[in-house]
Amino acid sequence: MADNTATSTTGTASGTDPNFVIAFKTAAIDGVVLMVKYTKGTEDSLSITLDTINPSLHATDKYRHITMTGAAVSAYTFTMSATGNYRIPIELVPSETKLYANAVFAAADQGGAVVVNLMEA
Repeated sequence: MADNTATSTTGTASGTDPNFVIAFKTAAIDGVVLMVKYTKGTEDSLSITLDTINPSLHATDKYRHITMTGAAVSAYTFTMSATGNYRIPIELVPSETKLYANAVFAAADQGGAVVVNLMEA
């Protein structure tokens, strides 16, 4: 089977199958929207987690977007298991200027493809 792929026209994609990172720079103060076009291969799913950098705190430290259920903290994870176009709204604070979408296919070499683009509000 062919390699999984990740691309973007508004950011920079890097990584190796099945783990990719798509980096974006933004000046949006009202948040952004990730537009995700996922073409499922034979893998079970694609998961996306988010990190931001706040240069007023540190130039390279990444902070994971999280969700809380009671006292439990976990990564804010978007899991797609069907081919389709997905819209993911993301809240940012004004000093967060870099966003990273971590795209992980459930398995390597399954022919999946994802295009992730950032739209500023």
